[in-house]
Amino acid sequence: MRKSILCAVGNFLSWLYARVLLITVVRKTAMLPKGPKIYVVNHPNTLDPFYLLGIIGERVAILITEHVFHIPVLGRLVKRAGHIEVTSDGKQVYAQAKKTLCSGRSILLFAEGDISFSASRVRKFHTGAIRLALETGAPVIPVGIHLDQRRIWKRRTVIKNSLQIVTWYRYGWHTVVFGEPLYIQGSIGNRTMVRKETVLLRKRVLSTIAQATRVRAEDRMLHKRTAKRGFHIALRGVYKFVCFVGFIVFKLNEVGIKVLG
Repeated sequence: MRKSILCAVGNFLSWLYARVLLITVVRKTAMLPKGPKIYVVNHPNTLDPFYLLGIIGERVAILITEHVFHIPVLGRLVKRAGHIEVTSDGKQVYAQAKKTLCSGRSILLFAEGDISFSASRVRKFHTGAIRLALETGAPVIPVGIHLDQRRIWKRRTVIKNSLQIVTWYRYGWHTVVFGEPLYIQGSIGNRTMVRKETVLLRKRVLSTIAQATRVRAEDRMLHKRTAKRGFHIALRGVYKFVCFVGFIVFKLNEVGIKVLG
C-alpha cells in the first residue's frame, strides 16, 4: 500500500514538472502490450528516471545507481517506492529485476549503465535487457529521448566518498518516442545470439532517438506550443535575473566583510 502511494505521488510530481518546466512531446509508434514490460531508454540526463515516471504512467521499477540510494531522504523514498538499486553485485541486481517482472510489474533500465555521451550518442549496451526478456518472456520497449544539449547543467559532486557527475536538464524541449515492442526468442545460453540481439536493440533505441529529434524539429517548424515556448523564454529571463541578483548580493557581502575586517 505504501509503495503504491509513493509511486502515485512520484508519478504526479514527475507529470507536474514535465508539464510546467519542460516542453514535453510524447509519441508512441505502436500500442503498448498489457502486462510487465522492459523499457530500455537512452540516458542523456541524470533526472531521466524522474521525468519518465509521469510519462509512462504505470507502476514501473527503475534500475537506479546505488549513489542515489545514499542521498539523505531521497534515497529512502526511492527505496520505499520499490525501485531497484544497481550495485556492483550484478547477479543480485539481475535477480531482483527478474523477480519484479515475474511479479507483474514493469521495469525500466538504462542499458548503457551510465549517462550517454550526448543527447544523440549512446554507449555500448549491456546484455541484461535481452537476457531478462528471454527468461521472463516480457516484451522489450525501446525508448528514445531527445533534448537540447545546451540546456544541460553539469556539476561534479561527491556522494559517499565517490565523485559523480550530475547532469540536470532544467527546461526546454523534451521529446520521448516509444518504439514498437520487441519479442525476443531464443536460448539465454546462446551468448552469440544474446550479443547480436543487444546490438540490434541499441540500433532500435538509436532509431527512436532519431524519430524524437525529427518530431521536435517538425513541431518547431509548424510553430506548435508557441505559448509554452514563450513561457520558457520568460522563465530563462527570470532565472538569469535571479542569478545576477544573487551574484551582486554575494559580492556586496564579500566587500562588506573585507571592510569590517
